[in-house]
Amino acid sequence: MVFKLVGRENVDYTSKKTNEQVQGIKLHVIGAKDANSRVEGCAVDSLWISKNSNMYDDARTIPIETNIDCSYNRWGGIDSIRVMK
Repeated sequence: MVFKLVGRENVDYTSKKTNEQVQGIKLHVIGAKDANSRVEGCAVDSLWISKNSNMYDDARTIPIETNIDCSYNRWGGIDSIRVMK
């Protein structure tokens, strides 16, 4: 799925449920227009990348206003992010 990266948020907190440290990055994105979408206008979303993910360092360096293509695994998690040219 193709998105436009419009914001990035560093996340670092202690979970109240597990008392474990949660670190990662949220990529704030706008969805591309899709003929099958029920959304009028632009769809917005945030994509979570854990600091433990092999995509974390790459996600931190993607320039804002860049189009990205995300692939998802069978559980709905992000499997890969590719910068569109």
